[in-house]
Amino acid sequence: MPILSTGGYNDRFLTFVSHVFNTQVVKVRGDYLNFVVKAIDYLNKHTNDCFFVTHGSSRDHLAECGKLDPHKVKQHFFSLKDELYPYLIVNLRSGATFTRIDSPTSFTRICGTSIGGSLFWGVLRLLNYFNDPTEAVQSAAAGDSSKVDLSVGDIYGGDYSGIGLSSNFIASSFGKLKDLEQPEDFKNIHKQVRDSYITKLL
Repeated sequence: MPILSTGGYNDRFLTFVSHVFNTQVVKVRGDYLNFVVKAIDYLNKHTNDCFFVTHGSSRDHLAECGKLDPHKVKQHFFSLKDELYPYLIVNLRSGATFTRIDSPTSFTRICGTSIGGSLFWGVLRLLNYFNDPTEAVQSAAAGDSSKVDLSVGDIYGGDYSGIGLSSNFIASSFGKLKDLEQPEDFKNIHKQVRDSYITKLL
């Protein structure tokens, strides 16, 4: 049985999938979202594990290559059955698209942004940090962006409990670099900031 592929996956990835599952991969032209929405609707109706949530803090939930670490994360699987609609699909790839789904045949694109996976990889390639996306993801998992990001704690001296923000919540990406003025400041920050810090930030 062939696997149907929607969206903009490249031929190299589809060849890899074909080898893994030992079957043919067929590219389906047209509106990929039709397939995605109908697939979610089917799985929600006919299974009890269409979705999952994780419990506790998201910190350290990811193992290498961006995968959930099964030893640190407890996943709760469920389906919503008749309570599925409406819901929001967030498709994060080269950019990001936000779509409201009202039924298997009715959905509306709400908004989108050019900021997505390609920005992450493009900036890292421009800085000549990595040649392999997998290495970049592993570096991000081990990185510490607090050297360059401005947190709620940096601004308020602790948690901002009035609106439920913890002290380590990022208030401004690259915020600690905005006040650098002298050439020596830039030299010092380059010595302190590792590649993994920037990768984590992105």
